[in-house]
Amino acid sequence: MNDQVTLAARWHRLASQTARKVNAGWLVEQLTPLMVVAGALAFAVIIWQRSRGVEIQLNQVWPWLVGTVLILVLTSFLLAKRRFISRQDALVRLESQMHLYNALSVAELGRGVWPELPKQQIDGLQWRWSRVAVPFALYALCFAAALYLPVTPDAASVLPTVEPQAWQQMEQWLEQLRKEEIIPPEEVKEEEAKIEELRSGSFLSASVLSVAM
Repeated sequence: MNDQVTLAARWHRLASQTARKVNAGWLVEQLTPLMVVAGALAFAVIIWQRSRGVEIQLNQVWPWLVGTVLILVLTSFLLAKRRFISRQDALVRLESQMHLYNALSVAELGRGVWPELPKQQIDGLQWRWSRVAVPFALYALCFAAALYLPVTPDAASVLPTVEPQAWQQMEQWLEQLRKEEIIPPEEVKEEEAKIEELRSGSFLSASVLSVAM
């Protein structure tokens, strides 16, 4: 009896390991396309922000990176959950792979004895680590490329902030004319008002251009 209890515990432990392996495989299968899509979207958003002149550092991004991974894993879990197998299902898989002819199912029902565990315990499953690592590598690569690839800011982010040289030259001329009293002060004030009007109109045009771009 003690031998049977020990064998039952060993078979149950092996079945639980097999079930976790199968379920993890379904989880990774659901997670793979989500990781690739999320990485591509993150790349596009970060590059767009940088092209607008926004400086983005790694310490600003990593919380979003970790948070996104957690959300994707949870989403994948909910999508893959319907395909998960139980310990009883794993026992059926084990007896099929080891050619035990329903011995485990009968023993689980209490109508037979638990067989000895073979030296080579085969569940027919093997991780392909290169395939598992690809989506995670692509996800990290997209973030790294988005952060460190050289990006040229677009026209909206490089609009000149210095006044045109012509305005400065006109102001200097007016100041010189005022000092030399070549034209009346009233005309000087009128010309200054015109310059301010041009300056305001140019600022408005630049603002409209920035919004449009």
